[in-house]
Amino acid sequence: MTAVGVLGKFLSLIRDAKIASVFGLQGATDVYFYAIALIALVSTIISQAINTTVIPALMRASLGGDEKAKLMLLSNIVSCTMIASFLMAVALGLIAFWPSAVELLTPGFDDSQRHDLSLMMLMGIPSIFFLSIVAVNRGYLQSEGRFLESAISELCLALVGIAALLYLADSLGLYVLIIAIVVASILQIGIQTFGLSRLPFRYTPYINLQDHHTNCI
Repeated sequence: MTAVGVLGKFLSLIRDAKIASVFGLQGATDVYFYAIALIALVSTIISQAINTTVIPALMRASLGGDEKAKLMLLSNIVSCTMIASFLMAVALGLIAFWPSAVELLTPGFDDSQRHDLSLMMLMGIPSIFFLSIVAVNRGYLQSEGRFLESAISELCLALVGIAALLYLADSLGLYVLIIAIVVASILQIGIQTFGLSRLPFRYTPYINLQDHHTNCI
């Protein structure tokens, strides 16, 4: 698993080098990295909240010995995560549609760069939802002692990014990398599904914002 993690970092380095070689150090590249930073910031806020909630909550539930209660707790965490990610995605979308907000966030950018940034933000918004689900799945898998699926899923972003640069960069430009992030986040869920299929959890629509285990309000 350590080797898989190192490979993922190495491929990420290759992807970034490929971005520089294909697009060079130009204003459009700055816009892309700025858009990615904003999307990553939102995703990280949600992921960190999940990381500090899922595994401890599931461990506490496991100590109670009630497997059904543990699975319902996980469904509740998934529901809370979907709500939180939806609200954060809406907030980011509103910022992208609000010229004054974009201008405030981008001192030194010209109108064309701000337009590209807004479009990239809107294109990348779905990844917030998918990456939040990835974070929940990762927490559950790790609480069950399964780490390989999560390690492999980390390779997706780099591999999809490299493939997109090789085959689609000429026709779609830097926008292809935003699309790659969304596609990679979906593939991560698909990879994690193999590990989840061997575990008893099946998502059931359920939400309890007052659950003391989740502390989601």
